Order: sequence, then C-alpha cells, then structure tokens
Amino acid sequence: MKNFKLYGLLIAACLSTLTVAMDAPANSENAAPTLPVTTITTRDLRDENVLETTVTMLALKKCRSPIISSNGRNALLMVAQYMKPFKVKIQKEATDRDLLTTINSMSEDNLSRVSKLDLSWCKKITPDTLITVATRCPNLTSLNLACCPQLTPKALIAVATTCSNLTSLNLSDCPLLTPEALIAVATTCPNLTSLDLSDCPLLTPEALIAVAKIRPNLRSLNLTGWTQISARDLMTVGENCPNLTSLNLSFCKHFTPKDFVAIATKFSNLTSLYLDCCYQITPKAIIAVAENCPNLTSLRLTNCNQITPEAIIAVSTNCPNLRSLKLFGCTLITPQALIDATDNCPNLTSLELGNCSLVTSDWMEVLMTLRPTLKITISKI
Repeated sequence: MKNFKLYGLLIAACLSTLTVAMDAPANSENAAPTLPVTTITTRDLRDENVLETTVTMLALKKCRSPIISSNGRNALLMVAQYMKPFKVKIQKEATDRDLLTTINSMSEDNLSRVSKLDLSWCKKITPDTLITVATRCPNLTSLNLACCPQLTPKALIAVATTCSNLTSLNLSDCPLLTPEALIAVATTCPNLTSLDLSDCPLLTPEALIAVAKIRPNLRSLNLTGWTQISARDLMTVGENCPNLTSLNLSFCKHFTPKDFVAIATKFSNLTSLYLDCCYQITPKAIIAVAENCPNLTSLRLTNCNQITPEAIIAVSTNCPNLRSLKLFGCTLITPQALIDATDNCPNLTSLELGNCSLVTSDWMEVLMTLRPTLKITISKI
C-alpha cells in the first residue's frame, strides 16, 4: 500500500497549512504503475524523485518551487488521483481564507475522499467556514475540533447532519457546546464510537447519559475535567455502553476511593484507563479497579501520590497484559516494585516515570539492564 504524507499545501505551491495522507487501493485496474518504493525527504526532493518513484513518505513542509517545479507537483497530483482516503490537518494559525483556499484548490473527487479532518486549535476558523468545509467533505469519518472556541451548537449540528458517517469526534475545550447539540450529534451519527468531551463546561451528566443510550456502541470516551459528573451517573454510562474500551477520567478530582471501586464494576472491558491527577484514589481503590478491569493494556496514574509499591505489584498481577504504564508523580513507588511489576507484565513496552524520588538513576540502569526491550521515559512534567 502506498502512503503519501504531504506537509504543506501541495496544490498551491506547498503552503504550510495542510497535511494530507493518502492510501492507494490494494487492487485496481487504474492503479498507478508499480515503481521502486522509497522515502523522500525535503532535502532529497527533486522532480526526478517524484517522476520515477512510488513514494511512501513525502515531506514538503519547506518545499519551494526552485526545488520542485510545477512538473513535479503535477506528477504528484496525477498519482494522487489513484489514491483512496485523504487525511487533512490544518495548522492552528490558519484563517478562514487559508482553509477555504485549501478546500477550493482540491477537486470534488478528492474532497469526497477526505476521511479525516483535524482542525484542532484553529481558533480563527468561524462557524460558517466550518459548515462550508463539511459540505464539501461529506464523507468524513474522523473530525477533530478540539479548542475551536468559535464552534457554535448550530454549526456543530449542521456539520454532523452533513457528515453523518462520523465515527470519531473530538470536541474537547469547546466552551459553547451545549447538551442539546451533543444529543443531536449522537442522534445524527449512528456510527459514532469515539467521543472526546474533555473540558466542555456547559455539558451535563444527563446529556452524556442520553448519548450513551443513543449510542451504546461507544468504545472510547474522554471525560477529562468532568467534575460535574457523579459516580452513579458514570456507572449508568457504563451500563449502557458495555463495549467501552477506553476511558479518560483525568482531573476528576472529586471521585472518592469508594467511587472508583463502584465505577470499575461497570467498565470491565476497558483496555485503556487514564486517571491523571485523581488525587483521592487509594491503593485499595486502584487494586479494585485492576481486579475488575483485567484486560487493561494502558494505565496512566500521573500524580496519584497515594499509590504504594504493593498496589502497583497487585495491578501488574491482575493486568498481566499491560503494555504501557505511566507513574509520574507516584512518589511512594520503589525500584523493587517496578522490577516486580515488569516481571508480571512481559508485554510491557513503555514505562513513564518522573518525580519518583525513590527510583534513582542507578536503579533505572538496573531496570533497563533487566528489561532491555522496555522503553523507559523520564518526564519532567
């Protein structure tokens, strides 16, 4: 399969406002000719690279016409017509004009194949422009609108109505998002499985429960900063979404140890759980979570400073399939606990530490010697 990753606006002299990735169909009578496969960087890029090679990775962010001529760009566009889905990312500095220029420079056929659109942190994009873009890209399956402060309920509903095939929607840090708009989106998009609602101050637990009942096939839910939701509300969500595998409750500081124990009983199929800065979680509570969620492969406990060595060992015993573990700020963790935990989790490939005062650099070297395939990261924040 051929992949193109274009940094910059390929069609308009490689402007730095767009990222596009494209997949070629596995079998097609009209497929592009089979050519040597390679990876091309900006430094290597010349017309002959484009004209004579099937490109798997192409970086054009700093490309200018003296390096690659219009003939080279035209060759890329010729190959692009054989491609499958486009993935488009707009840089956060983009204005309405930038986004519309990008969209208008693409053919209707290419626009119909845009499947993923990332507008995160595009604070200058207005609702009308967003609606226009959605109308031109009706086959979106993934839309990231994180930190788009101008996003209105009316615009979101219009986008969802046009792009009803959405499976993944990121609405984090959208301060104008209302419960009514969220429910309307869930009603309009039957294939929705991933929803990021972190730090949306106007949303209510009642709206979330309504969404859970409308879309029981949700698999990923991010509720970072949802201090407005109770344990009982969250348990209701779990009862209605039995297939949920990823849950983010970071900064839900109000949950008590008893709450965590109760919540875990309703999310037994979780594979990823994020509890950053849930300060009240205790050793007993995290052990109960592990006992109820034995399929966990990723666990994040940043700044959960009550977690003891015994708790981490118990977690590793109950969740032997862990692949990623983050313990930044867990100041009670000992080197021996980490050694025992990694022994219990043979598939562990990523361990992130930091501000763990008992784990010295000497002990880190011991751990890396014992588990040479384990990637250990020391975070500063």
